Amino acid sequence: MTSQELADAIQNGLDQEWTERPFGETHLKTKRFSKVSIDRLDPNYDQPRDQDAWYSAVLKREILDTQGVFEPILVEPIQDGDEDIDYGSCRLLIVDGHRRYENTRRILDDLKNHESADLEKWQEDYDRFAYLNVEIIEKPLTLVDRLVVMALERISKDPGSSPGGGMCFPTFLY
Repeated sequence: MTSQELADAIQNGLDQEWTERPFGETHLKTKRFSKVSIDRLDPNYDQPRDQDAWYSAVLKREILDTQGVFEPILVEPIQDGDEDIDYGSCRLLIVDGHRRYENTRRILDDLKNHESADLEKWQEDYDRFAYLNVEIIEKPLTLVDRLVVMALERISKDPGSSPGGGMCFPTFLY
């Protein structure tokens, strides 16, 4: 990916209006960005899913077969102090999408360890996985709000599941 293509993708996200997205009885403002470097994303180690469950050989294979992750990873900005948030360059904390992130990260590690005679093809393959679609929440969440959003995201993807769904949610969310 050229630096101009990357700059255009980021500007496209910055130019979008914030969208109200319902989460239970509240609404969050979000924007979708394409082509965000996976290196800007930080996993949330306080999230309730066991970290050992983040990796899935089946999901990794699906990501490889579809040539990337299409469903945006839900993230929130990591804000330094009281400064205005620069959505085009700030670090982003994953709220929902840890499994997609971890499996894509492993694909990139595999590519880094694989020598290729065709450097241009290798770079194209690497870029396909190194830049992800994200949906950015306008403002950082509190811990409780983050847990509620995670639970609601889980339920929306698997309506028959309980809020916990194999996760270690505090009992006040049940």
